[in-house]
Amino acid sequence: MPLVTGSENFTECKVQYSTNNGASWTDITDYVASITMDGGTRQTGVAYTFGAESGIVGHGKTEPVTVTLRVLYTEESNSPARVAYNQYASKGQFMVRWFPESGDLGELGYQTYTDAKVINNPIPVGEAATPDPIAVDVQVYTSFVVRVAAT
Repeated sequence: MPLVTGSENFTECKVQYSTNNGASWTDITDYVASITMDGGTRQTGVAYTFGAESGIVGHGKTEPVTVTLRVLYTEESNSPARVAYNQYASKGQFMVRWFPESGDLGELGYQTYTDAKVINNPIPVGEAATPDPIAVDVQVYTSFVVRVAAT
């Protein structure tokens, strides 16, 4: 079997947030160290009948999604950590989108729905023994994540 060619990695991922329903996006690529996602599983069910050996499978709706960004902390007024904290405190919108291949025109990416909100209190914590830069995890909870094309 031939080897796969054209596979990408996350080293050039472009990350943005929006607090206005996606009307404008702020690039936070230089602040974000990682992106993870949890949830989004489609609900399933099963029913058994006397006449069949195996179950009859049903598929339902999808679970909400949590997208977690590891964001480097700075005290600049427009830093993503500070904006995320303010959106958490005010229960404001915090949509996120990311493009694994750098977000050039037409490249595919992923975006949270407009109901996205920060659900954890993204404040810095750490240890005295580490020289690592401070980072905070920003957890964004949303109905679903959709695939979008970069514009």
